[in-house]
Amino acid sequence: MAGSQAPVSNYRVPGKPGDRADQNRPGMNSVVQETERRVIIIDDDEDFAAGLADVLSLHGFQIKSVNSAEKAKNEIADWAPTVALIDNQLGTSSGVELIPELKARVPDVMCIMITAYSGIDSAIRSVREGAVDYLRKPVAPDEVVQCLENCFERSLLIEQRRAAEAELLVREARLQGIMQNVGDSIVIVDEQGQIETANPAATVMFGHANLVGHTIRDIFPAGIPGREGN
Repeated sequence: MAGSQAPVSNYRVPGKPGDRADQNRPGMNSVVQETERRVIIIDDDEDFAAGLADVLSLHGFQIKSVNSAEKAKNEIADWAPTVALIDNQLGTSSGVELIPELKARVPDVMCIMITAYSGIDSAIRSVREGAVDYLRKPVAPDEVVQCLENCFERSLLIEQRRAAEAELLVREARLQGIMQNVGDSIVIVDEQGQIETANPAATVMFGHANLVGHTIRDIFPAGIPGREGN
């Protein structure tokens, strides 16, 4: 917001990436290695934005600064940042109202509001629109850095979960492919003995079109024909 200066332009960074303080910060190294630390600063106070950009760059973040809501909407999709630092008041535009427009272009972007006002209504509205945090000017640079680190750690966890889910789907698809095409009968039962999955060969062998949800004893109360000890 024009006219609001935070003490960032003269701030001396206490610990750049690789320093002992950063190495001891939980999750720091894994986040640096496995994510592109892209941050877009959206603030019409260009001096504040430039000072903050300098500080964050020294901490290893990739920074892009824009000074209007319109420029943010035009550039965010191509650059796809992980985090957006948004001034609450962008000239005649509302930073809060910008949040859903940014998320429509980059659904996973994490929005942090930075404002000279501390009204509870504004904070609540920001959260409702999808902001993950809310900082008040004048904001200490290390507070911004820590807030960003939290966002990137969260982003990394989300990506790891998605990768695990995708791998699980691939394995399930492979298993289904094997089951559908193998000539042997395959039946998978749960802890209660109910059939969860059966391949076509099993339905032919048992002579039942729908085995799922039944137990072997349901289908063959006296035991499987031809097998002893059932």
